[in-house]
Amino acid sequence: MTDKIYKHSLTPGLVIILTKFGEAVCLKGENKVHVQQDLRLSNSEFGNYQKLRYFGLIAHYKNYLGLREQGYWLLTRNGAKFLKNKLPMHRTVSTLNNEVVARDIAQVFISDVWEEYRLHQEKFQSLWLGELTEAVAEPQLQLSL
Repeated sequence: MTDKIYKHSLTPGLVIILTKFGEAVCLKGENKVHVQQDLRLSNSEFGNYQKLRYFGLIAHYKNYLGLREQGYWLLTRNGAKFLKNKLPMHRTVSTLNNEVVARDIAQVFISDVWEEYRLHQEKFQSLWLGELTEAVAEPQLQLSL
């Protein structure tokens, strides 16, 4: 059996899932989101949310002992910056056995991927600029840079 390389694109659908993560972090007041309990994802979204980790936008949540808590994820600093249209991400990544093996040179901002971002930009900036930055910056959450 040969291993297969899969190519994943940063799509509007993935961006919408990411916005749901951001909103959940703000509503809970902590950067610890249980996908089934805290997010209202469609079946399709639930089947695809984990792809956000390939782009470094979310990560598995680890407690203060460094152990994963099943079902919990966190929004990374890069995820928060991408949500605020302050950081570009690679347009595509390639994975082998759930590990990223290549990244596209081309990068995109959230506003390039999701046309509706421009309609909601002011809301996102005011909602996430303060609350999300503080929630993501907590040192004990082991966020990727």
